[in-house]
This record gives sequence, C-alpha cells and structure tokens, in this order.
Amino acid sequence: MVLILIIFVLAGAVGYFILTGKQESTTKQTTTPPPAATQTPTPQAPTPTSTNETTSWKIYINSNYHYSVKYPLDWRVFSSAIAPGEGDDSDLMSFGEQNPQIKEHKTYETYNVAVYNAAWTKRDDIINRMGEEFKLEKFFADKKVEVQPININGINATEVIVTFPIPELSGRRWLAVIIEREGKIYHIYNSWSDKFNIFNSFYKTFGFTQP
Repeated sequence: MVLILIIFVLAGAVGYFILTGKQESTTKQTTTPPPAATQTPTPQAPTPTSTNETTSWKIYINSNYHYSVKYPLDWRVFSSAIAPGEGDDSDLMSFGEQNPQIKEHKTYETYNVAVYNAAWTKRDDIINRMGEEFKLEKFFADKKVEVQPININGINATEVIVTFPIPELSGRRWLAVIIEREGKIYHIYNSWSDKFNIFNSFYKTFGFTQP
C-alpha cells in the first residue's frame, strides 16, 4: 500500500515538471523581441554656391600707368583727365553707367582711378580733401574718417571711409582705397553717387600689370 502511494506521488511530480517545462518552452518560443528603432537620416542643407559677380565683368587695362581693373558690363569707361593727350590711358579714369543722353561725364561717373606723383601728393593729403570736391567744407567739423590697412591681391593698401553724420548728408559715404607704389599714388574712389554696394567688388579687381 505504501509502495503504491509512493508511485502515485512520484508520477504526479514528474507530470508537474513536464507540464511546467512545456509552458516555459512555449513562452520562450512565442515571445519576440521588440523591433529595433529605425533612425531617419536628417536631411543635409545644400552647400551654398559662392558666386563672384565680377567674373563676367569687362577688364580695363591702363598701359601708361600699368594697372588693370574690372567694371560691370553695362558701364562705360572714359578719361576724366583735364590734360589732353593720354586718351583712354590717362591718369584719371572714370567708370560709370552709360547714359547717351548726357555728355558731361561728371553727371554719371561712379568710380574713379586716379594716379598722382607721390612727390606732389601724399596719402594724408587725399584723406584730408575727401568731400572737398563737393563743397562740403562747411561740414568738415562733423567729418568722420575711418582708416584701416587692407590687402588687395597681395598689394598693401589703405581703405578710407568718410561720413558726415548730419541730416543734410544722411546715408552718404565717400569711399577710397589708396595704394603707394614706386613713386606714385593710386587713388580708387567713388564720386557723388549712392552706388556703394559694389565698390568693394570693384576695387578688389585692381591689380598691376607688367610695364
């Protein structure tokens, strides 16, 4: 009787363990790991393309004073020299918008390149006179001058910005770049014009040519 009881107990224990093992196996087989999170790549902003507005400009070469400079396609280049004889290679060249209805160059010149003898004209003389040609002497007490050294294509130069912080001349600026080289002063400057936006592009095309 005792033996039969022991057999029943053992049979029950074996059955329990078999059933439990099957359930664990089923649980392990049916449990699937969660799907891995997918990362959406962040779109890259396009690299800005640098453009040089002077690429398509015309080039002017002065064979008398051995320099070159570029100017917009729709502009005109002409001599503003008082002394005749040098033609389009004078010591004062002007660059401006074409206006066939106007013959007097001073009414539409925009930028200028002047060449002086350094024995007669000094850099400080040019700076002191900026604004003088437009009869602004009465405002000179308010004249503000900013001077800083710059480099143009390997050429040492001086940049000058003159303003008159008064209501009558609000927004006006006189800009100049002065280069001293081999006994000459090269003076690049703007006239009475509101076209300041491309002055930097203009003077940065300046360079010296071979004699």
